[in-house]
Amino acid sequence: SFALNLRQKLLNILEKNKIKGQEYAVISAVLLGQTDKIDPELYRTYVNSGAVHVLAVSGMHVGIIFLTLNTLLSFIDKFKNGKIFKSLILIIIIWFYALLTGLSPSVVRASTMITFIVIGKSLNRSYNIYNVICASAFILLLINPLLLFEIGFQLSFLAVAGIVIFHEELYKLWQPKNTIIDKLWSVTCISIAAQLTTGPISAFYFNQFPNYFLISNILVFLFSSLIIYAGILVLIFSFLSYVSNLMSVILVFLIKNFNYGLSMIEKLPFSTSSGINITLIEVALIYFLIFVIYFYFKNRNFINLRNAFIALIILQIFDISKAMSHNYQKKLIIYSLPDNQNIEFIKGNESFIFINKLIDKKTYDFNIKNNHIKSGLLKYNNTLINDTVKLKNDIILLKNKFFLFEKKRIVLIDKANFLKNRKLKDNNQRFGADLLIISNNSVFSIKELLKLYNPRKIIIDSTNKAWLADKLSRECEQLKMPYHNILQSGAFLMTLS
Repeated sequence: SFALNLRQKLLNILEKNKIKGQEYAVISAVLLGQTDKIDPELYRTYVNSGAVHVLAVSGMHVGIIFLTLNTLLSFIDKFKNGKIFKSLILIIIIWFYALLTGLSPSVVRASTMITFIVIGKSLNRSYNIYNVICASAFILLLINPLLLFEIGFQLSFLAVAGIVIFHEELYKLWQPKNTIIDKLWSVTCISIAAQLTTGPISAFYFNQFPNYFLISNILVFLFSSLIIYAGILVLIFSFLSYVSNLMSVILVFLIKNFNYGLSMIEKLPFSTSSGINITLIEVALIYFLIFVIYFYFKNRNFINLRNAFIALIILQIFDISKAMSHNYQKKLIIYSLPDNQNIEFIKGNESFIFINKLIDKKTYDFNIKNNHIKSGLLKYNNTLINDTVKLKNDIILLKNKFFLFEKKRIVLIDKANFLKNRKLKDNNQRFGADLLIISNNSVFSIKELLKLYNPRKIIIDSTNKAWLADKLSRECEQLKMPYHNILQSGAFLMTLS
C-alpha cells in the first residue's frame, strides 16, 4: 500500500511538470511500471519495431539503478564493514524499487540476481554467472512455481542466458578500434544474443518477429538510459521547480525523438514478419538448431553440422504435415467476447463467423487473430447473426438461429426464439440438439429450457450476466447436464472429425 501510494505521488510530480500525452505514458511505464496510459497505436509501434521491452520495467532498468547507486555509494567501502553496510543499502533500495514498479517477473529476476551478486561481493566471494541465473530461477520458482508459465519470466531468463552464452563469442568476431563503433558493435552483439534465445518462444506466443530489431535496439541503447536518468532527476529535484522543469523539457524531447525513431522503423518495408505459426515442438527444434550451429562454429565438429541438417529436415516435415492437417480441419469455436454473440465455423482453410454486431480491428486482433494464424486460415467471413443464410458450399445452414454444421445441430437461444419455441411444449416434443447456446440473459431456468430442448451439451456464452451464468452453471451441475460457462472457462472449442 505504501509503495502504491508513493508511485501515485511520483506520477503526480510528472504531471505537475507538464509531462502529458504519449511522453507521460512512456515515462510512467519505463520508470514506474504504470502501463495503463499507453494507447494501442503507440504500443503497436513499440511491438512492431522490436522495442516493446522498454515499456516494461525490466532487468535493464534495475541494472542501471544498481550501477548508479553502486557508484554513488562507493565511498562507504573505505569504512570498517563498509562493504556489508553498502550491500544492505543496495539490496533494500533495489527491492523497494521492484516493489514500487509492481514486481514484474523481469524485475524480480534482476533483483534476485543482483542480490546474489551483491552478497557474494560483500563476502569477497567470486561468482559464476550460470550459477547465479540458475539459483535465481530456483529460488523464485520455490516461492511461486507458476512463474514458470509466465511469458515475462521465460523471456527474461532466456534473454539473460542468451547474452551470457552468445555475446562474448559474437563480440570476438570483430573488434573495431573506434570507441563509439566498438560500443555500437557490443550493443549489436547483445541484441543478436538475446534474440537467439528469445526469438523462437516470442514468435510462438506473439506470431510475429521484428525484422529490424538491431536498428531499434541501437535506438534503445542511445535513448533508454538517458530517458531513465532524466526521469529520475525530474523526481529528485521536484522541490526545485526550475531544475525540475528543465529536466522535464529534456525528458519530453528525448521521448518524442525516441518515439519518432521507432515509428520510422515500423514504417520501413517488411518491418515485421507476421502470421508466424509454430508449435512447441518446432520451438524446441529451432532451439536445438541454434545450439548445434553454435557448437559447430565453436569446435568445428562435423556431427553438429549433420545434426543441424537433420533438425532442418524435421522442421520441414512438421511444416508440411501442419499445412496438410489444416486442409482437413473442422472446428466450431464460440469466443469469449463481451456483449457479442460470436460463433465461428472452420472447415479447411475457410472460416465463417456469425455475430450480432460487427467486430472492430482491435477486438479481432486481440481475441481472434492469433487463433486464425494457428489454424492457418486464408480468409474468413463475418455474417450478422440475424441474417438467414444458406451458404453455397453447404458448409453451414443457418435459419432462425438453428445451425447445421457437419451433421451437428446447434441452437442459439435468445429471448425471441426462446419465447417463440415454447409452443413445442404443448406437443410434448423436445428439439434434439448437439449444442444449445444460451445468450443475452434469455434463460433463467435450465429446467424450463429442457422442457423445450434435448441437448447433449449447454454453452453459456459471454453475453450473459456473470451472476446469471453462475446460477445456470450450478443448475446444470445439479441436473448432471454437461455444460461450458465461457465467462468462467474461456472460449469453447469443438473439433469435429
